[in-house]
Amino acid sequence: MNLTSDLLDMMLKASNLSRWQFIQHYSIPPLVAVPRLPAALLPVVGLLYVLIFGLAVVGNGAVLVLLCRKKALQSPSTFFICSLALSDLLIGIVCVPASLLQHFFNNWLAGKHSS
Repeated sequence: MNLTSDLLDMMLKASNLSRWQFIQHYSIPPLVAVPRLPAALLPVVGLLYVLIFGLAVVGNGAVLVLLCRKKALQSPSTFFICSLALSDLLIGIVCVPASLLQHFFNNWLAGKHSS
């Protein structure tokens, strides 16, 4: 049986169960297959993520500190560069660790969803 999202919604209405309860009760496999890295590559990938995280934080932090402290460098183009460095710093702080955890864990780490 080819289970689609529409068919699942129709079956949910008929069974009077939540989506999560229905999937657990009938042991339905996920609709989307998530590829996993080979176990031998996980340490290498982890090290690369840590390196990228460190370089992003140190490099963009240095740009922000340098451009914000020097009064002679404060101009509209410098403001633009600071905003780019800040956005890149936030991407490095928020997205890189979340992406790293996605490679090491199969489950969503933010807790169970309510549905």
